[in-house]
Amino acid sequence: MRVRAFILTPTYRVREGVPEVHLHGVLDSGEPCLIIDDRSRPYFFVRAADRTRAATLAPTLHLED
Repeated sequence: MRVRAFILTPTYRVREGVPEVHLHGVLDSGEPCLIIDDRSRPYFFVRAADRTRAATLAPTLHLED
């Protein structure tokens, strides 16, 4: 079964140490909905020029090119 929804507000929470993305929305029928996805992991970007400094400040980071 496919359901269509319009996402109103994205947010996240950490529950028992696991981050969850929460998507609050409205279904085509007008009912409110909440989609919870715990497959994502937090990430951020570091400028290539700051790679060495970032690795020094947080040596456990997994830095990809």
